[in-house]
Amino acid sequence: MNKASLQLIGALGWMAASSSLVWAATIVPFNTVSTGAAPSSAPNCYPAVPGGANILDQEWCYGATYMGGQRGAVGSLYRVKPDGSRFKTLFSFDGFNGLFPSQSPVLSPDRQHLYGDTSQGGSQGSGLVFDYNLATNQITNLHSFIGPQGSTPQGPPILLNGTLYGLAGQGGTNGYGIIWSLQPGQPGSYTVLRNFAGGTADTAMPFGSLTYNPADGLLYGSAFSLAENGMGGIFSLKPDGSHYQLRASFTPESGGVPQMGAMVRDPATGIFYGSGWVGGANKLGTIFAFDPSTNGLSAVFSFTQATGVQPYEGPILSSSGNWIYVVTWYGGSSANNVMGKGYGTILAVKKDGSDSKVLYKFNKTSGGLGFSSASLSADGSTLITTTGVGAKYGAGAIVSINIPAKYR
Repeated sequence: MNKASLQLIGALGWMAASSSLVWAATIVPFNTVSTGAAPSSAPNCYPAVPGGANILDQEWCYGATYMGGQRGAVGSLYRVKPDGSRFKTLFSFDGFNGLFPSQSPVLSPDRQHLYGDTSQGGSQGSGLVFDYNLATNQITNLHSFIGPQGSTPQGPPILLNGTLYGLAGQGGTNGYGIIWSLQPGQPGSYTVLRNFAGGTADTAMPFGSLTYNPADGLLYGSAFSLAENGMGGIFSLKPDGSHYQLRASFTPESGGVPQMGAMVRDPATGIFYGSGWVGGANKLGTIFAFDPSTNGLSAVFSFTQATGVQPYEGPILSSSGNWIYVVTWYGGSSANNVMGKGYGTILAVKKDGSDSKVLYKFNKTSGGLGFSSASLSADGSTLITTTGVGAKYGAGAIVSINIPAKYR
């Protein structure tokens, strides 16, 4: 597919939509067959390597689609620039090597490998961890999930000191999901670090990703079920699996039942920020703040129909650290409807919750129902995300916007 047929490029600047001002976007629609379809995550962006000598050293964003691709409707991997240009399909899944990748892969430090997981497929049909070699275009199944060792991973692993760490939202000895680790290149290294126990003293069903805290050397994550109030909770553990602790339980006030994605850590304050699917002042979800030094948990921002509601994934921080960006699942407009509730938005929220701005309202051209978070270009000026349905071919799209300086 040539670049012209993929892109509908709007000039950067102001445009009127639903009687409010939003910024135009670059739209790269997926077409199911050659590019994949229904992306459920934003591509992960990586800055250029200073003095890099080959194409992999450039600034790229790597993503995955949940369906579509050249081998049938089971998903694909792709590469794109933060501004939506130079899109290229890298690989199409065929079932045995993975099926329905829910999240975008992570890039190895040497830029030779993409590590990720698929929610289904593999030798047991319960998902797998893969290694895609960018130099050889070959994919390797690092581990196939099976019920007692976890199943149905929905969030991507993180890479820490050469080891992959991830979550599987189902399976395990208690059926409530697990935390796992794996060392690429070392067969048999897959380890279950924790089986979630559920009940009021633990949480259950972690479908997101982990976040590393360099201040205390712990991994943090969230799960969307059970714990004290039945709305899930925040947990931590050491990378070796020891010292597991349920740190906080979500409440109707803080928001809870987090879906996919990860919490983001503010390096200036050590505070974690995440997205609650329900709860808050308007019962439409929240951005919450968690302080690991005190285990304090509170809502920073409560969503409204006008701002967009119920973000499916976690937020990210602006380059200055003053703003939080989040992609909402629906809402934002009564004129452009998905299920009568709007297509969703890209929203900027002041870190203390004192101000917010809708940067973009999804529409028929861009598609909607964004299951994604967002990613930033290296200079913090461009935000890239995806929509899950609609757009030119009905299969969702990549959406890239230039962020006004005030909200960076």
